Amino acid sequence: MTDGGSYRDHSTPSRRPPRLRYVSTDFGVYRLVSGTHTWIPAADGLPMAAVSGLTLANSTRGDDRLLYAATHGRGAYRLRLK
Repeated sequence: MTDGGSYRDHSTPSRRPPRLRYVSTDFGVYRLVSGTHTWIPAADGLPMAAVSGLTLANSTRGDDRLLYAATHGRGAYRLRLK
């Protein structure tokens, strides 16, 4: 983001599945799908709270990945990514 403007994706189009980007903010965790310009909440059930850290990990079951979010005073959350 620049000067409060919107995010612009300058990546090269690909035939691979859409890439997701995650960001932690003072208001939760948001995601952006490549080729789009709007950040949306990463998942239902996450509180609107400051998130101080994100960790991406492989799941022990299948091909899923896990995104862990550590909040300030509201605990830690696990989001299963497909």
